[in-house]
Amino acid sequence: MWREGAPGSNLVLENEYVQLRLAGTRVQGSGPLGPSVQVRWEVVFKNPATGKNYQQYLKITDDSGASTGFDDVGSWSVLK
Repeated sequence: MWREGAPGSNLVLENEYVQLRLAGTRVQGSGPLGPSVQVRWEVVFKNPATGKNYQQYLKITDDSGASTGFDDVGSWSVLK
């Protein structure tokens, strides 16, 4: 089961591969006339993630509940 939480909150979301520390995660958007979002992730990869590649997907929902769904926004390669 997946958990969720707001960036900046005092939660740690984790599975066997990674910890996402929401207290150190930040999201900043530029608004409706220049739609751009910057995300700073605070993640700690665990040993089982070493040597693997992961796709990043991001779902953004605005204040009125509108969303584009999950977008492929990049990837991570976890090195030793």
